[in-house]
Amino acid sequence: MGNTNSSTASPQDLLALQQTLRNPICEGCFAGSNDWVVSGAHTATGKPLLSNDMHLTHTVPGIWYQADLQAPTPAGNLHATGVSLPGVPFIIAGHNDHVAWGFTNLGATVQDVYIEHTRGTGPTAQYESQNGTWQPLLHDHEIIHVKGGKDVAIDIAATRHGTAITPILSGILPTEKRTLSLRWIIYDPAAVTPSFLPINTATDGAALVSAFSTFGGPAQNLVYADDQGHIGYHAVGRIPVRGSIAAPSPISPVPTDALDTTQEWIAAIPYDQLPQSIDPPSGILATANNRITPDDYPFPITLNWGSPYRNQRIWKVLTDKSLTTKNQLTPADMLALQTDVYSDVDHVIAQRLAYAIDHASTPGLAHDKRLHQAADLLRDWNGNLDANAPAPAIVVATRAALWPLLLNPQASPEPNPVAQTESAKTQPLPAAALYTWGNKAYAEEWLIMHTPARWLPKNYATWDDLLTIAVSQSLTIAHAPADLSQWRYGQFRPIEINHAIYSRSPLLERLIGVPIGTGIQAQSGDDVTVKQVGRTFGPSERFTADLADLDHSTFDLVLGESANPLSPWFMDQWPAWYHGTSFPLPFSNTAVDAATTHTLTLTPH
Repeated sequence: MGNTNSSTASPQDLLALQQTLRNPICEGCFAGSNDWVVSGAHTATGKPLLSNDMHLTHTVPGIWYQADLQAPTPAGNLHATGVSLPGVPFIIAGHNDHVAWGFTNLGATVQDVYIEHTRGTGPTAQYESQNGTWQPLLHDHEIIHVKGGKDVAIDIAATRHGTAITPILSGILPTEKRTLSLRWIIYDPAAVTPSFLPINTATDGAALVSAFSTFGGPAQNLVYADDQGHIGYHAVGRIPVRGSIAAPSPISPVPTDALDTTQEWIAAIPYDQLPQSIDPPSGILATANNRITPDDYPFPITLNWGSPYRNQRIWKVLTDKSLTTKNQLTPADMLALQTDVYSDVDHVIAQRLAYAIDHASTPGLAHDKRLHQAADLLRDWNGNLDANAPAPAIVVATRAALWPLLLNPQASPEPNPVAQTESAKTQPLPAAALYTWGNKAYAEEWLIMHTPARWLPKNYATWDDLLTIAVSQSLTIAHAPADLSQWRYGQFRPIEINHAIYSRSPLLERLIGVPIGTGIQAQSGDDVTVKQVGRTFGPSERFTADLADLDHSTFDLVLGESANPLSPWFMDQWPAWYHGTSFPLPFSNTAVDAATTHTLTLTPH
């Protein structure tokens, strides 16, 4: 067993772990969502509109199953529609007769890593508790049965903090000599509560908020609207308080000593003190994984808010009527915003890169015709990350190439040379590869636009030279065509969704006779646009509830309801999702009957 004084894991170990656990969909994508709600003062009908698109990994089958549930219950009549999850017989996000609701990920810090004090090995190993006594390590024994092979026995050692079990995870880092344990809210049985029946049967916004008071997590930004015209926001889920309720301790960004009482979880943030808003004067509420607390909010929630750009764009469009089709908002405007691909940050950076190329002082850069073509394309770009545009490919590729140039010299005593080998270009040092942060894009914009002298690597005369080198290297790394006007952003950042099993067999695909997935297709959007996308990442559904007439609500999934390639409902919704259209979401019995084309009745025996 380790102790608190031993060496820490190597950067290579951390990088290997990051590669295993990282978001598999696109570097920089924050697993989040968009949700917003507008009051009747802003809509064509005088009643609220609510929209929600949750950004998740695209899979076959998809994560969501569209459902319309009706049943008598002790809590009253249940009639709700929206998306459900396997194993949860309720609507997770959607609407019922009276209220609509949607989510984005709050991103609360609900995990802490502790450095444990341990002694001994094997069955006699002990850990020191906060009261100064030594306790035997806890052990959980698991057997994994392997088809066609031998059983695999796993022993999971753990400590205890309060009532929580904290498993020891040092073994996943071979060079880590300390004993590290993980505390996670999911290990607390009190965090898992069946609250969706009262949610699905809520009669108004106040009842919905009350029903979510027992929701254990993961922590979410909830927006809602009801048929009485009220709109609201409430953070939901159990978020730990460290130290004390009266004077909460800041969240530590690094592993902390297990005996440090200031980092011990003592409670969850009281539900009535979580961030919330009801019927704001603006008549608009929106979240996109951005920071939702003011500076004087008493409880630390996270150090890793998402970048602000999607939320800023949502607010701008909702408040600037010139950006919508009518003076009063409609479901069509909500869909247009959900599929919006304008990026203010990429647009601003494009102008800055064009300026840098024009003012580069190094002769080889100043006379490079390809770079000047890049500058012209960047200068004339409108800021929309359209699939057929070349400029956004230049911007996004440059942003990725810039990070190693900035970070590696900061972490290494030897500055990087201007001329790097192909290996150095494609395999950045851990200093750059290990850097992940929800606000990474904002930090990047700040550095590019403010050009602080202390961040300029020593081998570059000016920031203009550095940014120009980043553009030059990005074109090589991304294999841009010789004529940059022929580059297409959608080919540079495509979408590809494949069946996890079927798509591995070309023979099976030929036998079935249909494509098993989307194939590689060009797509618009970025990790900072409202339509936040990656190669296998993006809006997992698009939903808008019209509280004036719920039959006018809209909804679509990514591929379709079925995961069976032989089903007519396999990928039948893909064209609408891909091209930014949607479908009606009928709710009344009359509207459902009119839209029904097939009925399957299952009779229990």
